[in-house]
Amino acid sequence: LFRSTVSSFPGRGTIPSASPFCFKMEAYLRLTKRDFKTVHPKLPNKAPKGKLPYIEHNGRAIGDSVSCPL
Repeated sequence: LFRSTVSSFPGRGTIPSASPFCFKMEAYLRLTKRDFKTVHPKLPNKAPKGKLPYIEHNGRAIGDSVSCPL
């Protein structure tokens, strides 16, 4: 069971995301050894701030890579 779910844009090849903001969030979670999974939503405008990335953690959706308090 994953503690957090990151919604981000997909990447290509070995690059996890085409977005530097999504890449930053995923890199931070990997470096701090957090348990998470990544999903690629079809409609990013449904995100809390209407953009990616956002994270779902403990039942809360937190938008923006700057304001994610992990």
